[in-house]
Amino acid sequence: MIPPVAWETGPHQLRQWYFDTADLIDSIGPTAWRQQWADAPPLPIFADYPQGKFQPGVDDDVVSAALRGVGSSDLPDPDRLTSIRQPTLVLAWDTDPLHPISTAERLAELIPDSTLHVAHTIDEIREWTEITSRFFSD
Repeated sequence: MIPPVAWETGPHQLRQWYFDTADLIDSIGPTAWRQQWADAPPLPIFADYPQGKFQPGVDDDVVSAALRGVGSSDLPDPDRLTSIRQPTLVLAWDTDPLHPISTAERLAELIPDSTLHVAHTIDEIREWTEITSRFFSD
């Protein structure tokens, strides 16, 4: 699980990004939005990643609806998460603006048999496939 914004109180600036981006896609179209995304400076953790090679893996015909869905969603009440009895892998990177580390840390505290892996570099994110594979094979 790469946890989203959750349990926000006060101004919803992080969650608002999803709605603003969906509005932009509806306004300019998904092709133009993907081009803007590709041309934008990468987040610092992806600075060494080839420019324009990181694209959201959502079909054009549903991308704005998917973003609205994420923006409208929330994780279950924290008290309910303590009843999860499945091993859970929580992945996060420390500077992700849309999947706050605080949410990942809180999930790891709440879910009894959870493992938290926080990446600090792109190389550590690249290890997620292996980490996930080991997690499911154990």
